[in-house]
Amino acid sequence: MPEERNLFGKQLTISSMGDSAKHDNEMELPGNSVEFFIGESEHRREMPARLQERLTNRPVSTKSPEEKRREQEQRKKELDDQKQQKLREHHEKVERLSSQKREKKRLQDERLARDQLNDYESNLKDPTVTQQRENVDQPRTQG
Repeated sequence: MPEERNLFGKQLTISSMGDSAKHDNEMELPGNSVEFFIGESEHRREMPARLQERLTNRPVSTKSPEEKRREQEQRKKELDDQKQQKLREHHEKVERLSSQKREKKRLQDERLARDQLNDYESNLKDPTVTQQRENVDQPRTQG
């Protein structure tokens, strides 16, 4: 027979779900009661196949804790080495780009200096520019 209790104005009934021979299929409940099922016969959602497969096909580890620790340290060392290699590559790239930029700037400065020298030499050869320069270079006299 189900056990009935009154809690917060509700009729609570605790019953076996017919799991035992004594209470087989015994489910007479008052209309205003709340049912709680305790036991293994409750309808359950089936475990997803992927999860069930992962649990049943889990590989059994035969390695000792010391071996596992060494492997973990080895993996950590490999990851650190990869990080260091990437960092070195990055620094090399930055240095290469920086030197290319410096070289480009140096060549640009040389071209500018050469162009200025050529302009100066061509101005010295041109008499009209030389006269203009002489007029500019002479101090102005107030007259």
